[in-house]
Amino acid sequence: APEAGTQRMRDVINKNITEEDVIQSCSVAFSEGWSGMKMYFMIGLPTETDEDVKGIAELGRKVRELGQKEFRKSVRVTCSASYFVPKPHTPFQWCRQEEVEQVKRKQRMLKELGRRYRLDVKVHHAETSLLEGIISRGDRNLCKVIERAWRMGCRFDGWTDHFDFDKWMKAFEVEGVDIQPYLKEFPVKEFDKPGAPLVQLPWDHIDTLVKREFNAREYIKGIKAKISPPCELPVKIINGRPTAIAPSSEEFERVASQPLLCYACGMECDLELSRKHLERAVALHKEVRSYEDRISAIKEEGIDRPLVQLTSSVEADSERRAEATLNRYRAVFEKGERIKYLSHLDLTRQLPRAFRRAKITLGYSQGFHPMPLIQYGPALGVGVVGEREMIDFDSPDLLEEAEFLDRINSRMPEGLRFISLAKLPAGSPSLIKVINRAEYSLPLGAPEIRTALSRIRNEREGLSGLEDEEIQARLADEFLRRESWVIERVRKDKRQRVDVRRYTLGLGLSEDRASLRIVTEISPSGGVKPVEVVAAIYGLGGDDTVSLSSRVRRIRLYRDEAADPASLTGHTGDAGGASEHASLAARSLAGD
Repeated sequence: APEAGTQRMRDVINKNITEEDVIQSCSVAFSEGWSGMKMYFMIGLPTETDEDVKGIAELGRKVRELGQKEFRKSVRVTCSASYFVPKPHTPFQWCRQEEVEQVKRKQRMLKELGRRYRLDVKVHHAETSLLEGIISRGDRNLCKVIERAWRMGCRFDGWTDHFDFDKWMKAFEVEGVDIQPYLKEFPVKEFDKPGAPLVQLPWDHIDTLVKREFNAREYIKGIKAKISPPCELPVKIINGRPTAIAPSSEEFERVASQPLLCYACGMECDLELSRKHLERAVALHKEVRSYEDRISAIKEEGIDRPLVQLTSSVEADSERRAEATLNRYRAVFEKGERIKYLSHLDLTRQLPRAFRRAKITLGYSQGFHPMPLIQYGPALGVGVVGEREMIDFDSPDLLEEAEFLDRINSRMPEGLRFISLAKLPAGSPSLIKVINRAEYSLPLGAPEIRTALSRIRNEREGLSGLEDEEIQARLADEFLRRESWVIERVRKDKRQRVDVRRYTLGLGLSEDRASLRIVTEISPSGGVKPVEVVAAIYGLGGDDTVSLSSRVRRIRLYRDEAADPASLTGHTGDAGGASEHASLAARSLAGD
């Protein structure tokens, strides 16, 4: 992470590395066999010029040429450039945030240089970073703006496909809050004279132990591109630059007696204890020798092979795991309301931790990076409740259902709960091959559906005298009788046409007539979201679809052995074929 493309800019942000350091690190990576290099930078830093932005691409070009010329590798270099945001409690908390248009111009410049030098250039969404900067240095006036934006429908703003910059700007306008004061440069002192007090900032009542005066000094030094080496280390001038000497450096013993650097920042570090830590680190560096050095020393003593074979912990663990006999289990769990916004990726992190805390041993894959042997069912959408989700996992232990449920549920967060456990016979197919159906429920009393139902009743003839349930049933029947129903799915500026009717196998009202039940096909060729089916039936727009997705419940995942997916999705085109299809769909809802 060089952070900046020129040495001047790296000195401004006090990165304390040189271009030579970057090239040396890349050279080590290339020599170890790596052929891809991703470097992180920032655009919009204080005092930045176009030459500094061009330096990002120039550094990327040098790294690419290093791999091609010296290591004969087909190197792929990626330069990722984020939009600098000044943050509270840092030396740059006073500086302004650069205008969006200027940052976009620099992004275009960098992308053009990337094409010329054959670099992959990635940039951050400028409007999102602008809003981050406003909130980062905001005060209490932003509370009403955030609430207003939420009431206007702003959700999941960290995802660019959900982020609506215009709504946020409208929220600022409605609440009468100007964004410019949060983006401009803040004054450091109340007046320009020696000894003048620092200007009070909205977050200064929070004590981080670091003195405001220290941050102010570092800010002024940074603007002048004067570096501050890391503290608690001895310092030596190298090539005209004050450089901290680490215990791993060959220079350390020559400067170890010097006083350790301290900026009196307010942390009140114990420098005597720091020196003891450094001495211990030096001793460890002296003690550590490579495996080859140990073997050479033993051979010099006349022993052909070592008395103790040194084996990496990874290899030893892999051997032990390979010897263990693994049992496969299928567990059913509930993902409830309290935790429905946990993503599938977060779930894959949470469950192995729960198993570990419950002291339930998992099987692991072999290799350099062993992974727990857990197979997950089809991913549940963010905001969707799952009543009977499934996982398969391998364990060397013989587990009983009652004991398993007691141990694992005592370690699960609120909202996650295991319901059942079954041991699978040897050779059982994987979970993903077993499941081909998903059943969902969506409340008909949702405001989005009620509003749509009222609109449909007014727009279409012959519906004014019907009850809501009758209209619901008629709409479902009309949908099922259609051979296809194509919608346009938009994801990250990519548009895709999807036939939602093809993947909808069942549709109807629940027994209490309070919810809509939807059965969808799960197949390698694709699938459909339940909110997409509802949006097609009721003619809902994007905002209604997003809000409605948090009201969906996945009732169960299962396999329909009797129904041939081809027969359920195919039509003859006549009324008889459609009626037969509707009958099959109704039966699938009942679970026949």
